[in-house]
Amino acid sequence: MKTYLCRHGLLLWLELRGRRVQPDHEDLDPYRLAPVLASRFVLDIGPAEVKSVETGTRVLARLPNFARAPRAAFNGLDGRAFEELARIVADEGHGAVLLAEAGEVSLEILLMPLTLHRFTGRRVLGVMADCNPYAHPGEINLLKIVSCRFLARELQEISPQHSHFSDTQNPALTASAHSPTIPSAAGRQKLTSKTTSRFIQ
Repeated sequence: MKTYLCRHGLLLWLELRGRRVQPDHEDLDPYRLAPVLASRFVLDIGPAEVKSVETGTRVLARLPNFARAPRAAFNGLDGRAFEELARIVADEGHGAVLLAEAGEVSLEILLMPLTLHRFTGRRVLGVMADCNPYAHPGEINLLKIVSCRFLARELQEISPQHSHFSDTQNPALTASAHSPTIPSAAGRQKLTSKTTSRFIQ
């Protein structure tokens, strides 16, 4: 991963998960999420649509349409691709990192699975961060997804007892930050439509 906020978001997710498969939405304590609170969002994965149920102030400042409908923040078919990727994260139980661009702005988006009310529903925790720390903080144009990488292998390699808030103490996470953009086989099988497969490398 390119950005500190997304690496930190992954470490927070690992801490919340503990030894479970994934954390529950009720585990999202704002105090513990404080470092990424303004950049986080939570998606509800419904049978018909993907809705935003929580949206940080920094996300809203960049993408005001995101709270109304996450797909509205993306350009054309990329909105549907984003929803499909969120469903894959929820279905497969592992995370994904997206790179999206709008003009000169480049955003890194982390998606991690959540349960809702102890396995009766599905949600996704996301963190959105500027790849350029000096980027203009204001509203940006519609995003285009340029790459995606699934984190199934990294999550298997990172042991819960070694997930600390500093990624320098977690060699597996640090190594994953520089790994190539290659999705897992499980995730690739679900990306059968031209809508999403065109940007998966």
